[in-house]
Amino acid sequence: MIEITCPQCGKQFRKSDEDKHSIVHCPYCFASMTLKKKQQTHKSNNIVTKVTTVIRHKGKWYLPFAACAFIVAVASLIFVSCRSQKNNAAPAPRPTIAVAAHAPTVRPTAAPTPTPTSAPTEHREGMYGVSNETIDIDRITFFNSVSSDATGKWRLALVNIAQQPENYALDYYRKMFKSDDEVHFIINVGYNTTTSISKYGNMLMLDVHEHISKEETDANKLGAGMLLRSFIVYLDNGDIEELE
Repeated sequence: MIEITCPQCGKQFRKSDEDKHSIVHCPYCFASMTLKKKQQTHKSNNIVTKVTTVIRHKGKWYLPFAACAFIVAVASLIFVSCRSQKNNAAPAPRPTIAVAAHAPTVRPTAAPTPTPTSAPTEHREGMYGVSNETIDIDRITFFNSVSSDATGKWRLALVNIAQQPENYALDYYRKMFKSDDEVHFIINVGYNTTTSISKYGNMLMLDVHEHISKEETDANKLGAGMLLRSFIVYLDNGDIEELE
């Protein structure tokens, strides 16, 4: 049985498909039409049979939906078959490129540049000695100002140590001086001396005075005691030169 749609009234009815050609009448509007049956087979894994029915009415031909479905099905099967053959094809071998092995390049290493070392400064002839002693800063009572000092550069240090000031002057300068324009007075209560230290160029100027009672309380009296000795301490190597 095949299903037929009447082109006149649009009703559907069934008809036997035994005859290849037959004239049928619509049971609803009695319109006459010629039934033509076409059978086509296409194989792809399974046999699929589609029947296209062409209906002619009043000199016109109509293509039902079955014919459209047949065309779409055939196109789909052809596309799937072609794609399957393409995917199953063995891939072409890739060309092999031979790469020549090269030995690693060895760059010569430059010899390290020796670090220049400064030669020790030779000691001067006829010197009194060398200022190479250290001073324990924990044994220093230090004051950043002196009463009545108009310059603001004077500093005061009180010590009680068994060391001569010229022997530790270089170490004291490196530890206690904050700027080169300062003037320091070191009062050693054990020796009862007051030593002034100031920097001049590459030298430390030392004057050792006799200590005056309570001179540390007034800048006008500080260092006013009798001059006992004078020294120059060179900063480059600590040479001590005594001044007459």
